[in-house]
Amino acid sequence: MQTTHAQELQSQKAEIQRQEKLVKETKLNQVASDIATKISTTPSLLSPLVMQRLDVDELGNVIAMDKSGNINPNFTIDKLEKEFVDNNEFAPIIIGSKASGASGSTSSGSPVETMGKKWSDFSSEQLVQLRKENPSGYQELKATRVE
Repeated sequence: MQTTHAQELQSQKAEIQRQEKLVKETKLNQVASDIATKISTTPSLLSPLVMQRLDVDELGNVIAMDKSGNINPNFTIDKLEKEFVDNNEFAPIIIGSKASGASGSTSSGSPVETMGKKWSDFSSEQLVQLRKENPSGYQELKATRVE
């Protein structure tokens, strides 16, 4: 009888662990999906990358990890989101800001203003500089391009 009781207890512990893992995965998937949907034109590409940088603490809260994979109380989910938005590697799939204009500067230091302008109003040099300095503004301007 004791063996049966021990087996049942072990079975219940295994079920609890399985359910805790499922809850953790669900939370991580939801937060990663929310972030990717908010900042990306193709969330399905970005979501797995965001998820790699998330974890669940002992209280069940989703937390962000820094680039090294360390948990740092000063590194928030908002900072993780900003890190992805500011990363030029992801610029092609990051949603531009909702602002009505953008700015950057040319190599001579002259500002590149986009307010009320379209893609064809800029030189190649200005577009390259704008992409480097303001990826979201570049993406917004790119939407005005006529193929």
